[in-house]
Amino acid sequence: MKITSLIRRRKQSRKATRILRVIWPALGAAAGYQFLKRIRKDPHSEILVAKKHQRAKRVMALAVLTSLTFFGKKYLYVRALGVHPKAQRQGLGEKLLQNIEESATKAGSEFIFLASSPHRSLAHRFYLRHGFRRIFGFLFWKHIQSSKDKSDKTKNITSKSSTDKF
Repeated sequence: MKITSLIRRRKQSRKATRILRVIWPALGAAAGYQFLKRIRKDPHSEILVAKKHQRAKRVMALAVLTSLTFFGKKYLYVRALGVHPKAQRQGLGEKLLQNIEESATKAGSEFIFLASSPHRSLAHRFYLRHGFRRIFGFLFWKHIQSSKDKSDKTKNITSKSSTDKF
């Protein structure tokens, strides 16, 4: 599977719009294209697209991410996350979610937030299965362990084991 950032490729934007309609069924093609166009201009946002393999022409999954900072803490907000119905249950969503978590860690984000819609009950189970917690309604979050947090925990474990000999 190939995950790339959608920068300025018009053809891919049109194909990615189809995935947006999986997430928001009432969204028209023109509105979806305008949404992606606005996101591409935002310096704090990124659009990830996934294909089954490098030479595949069809975009099968999409994620729209925005980095936010509140009260000195960094968050990654997933505005959209969807997989084409024909490509579901093949690991594309899982790989895309792993890529999102890696980019959140690299950016120094502490949390990932995502909002969903009531009609996406399968997606809700997918989020819960991958460690997200439901805040309320259709809003989910996940705490990301940064590499600093992981190194602090290993330091604590090693310091406890060296001091707790008897």
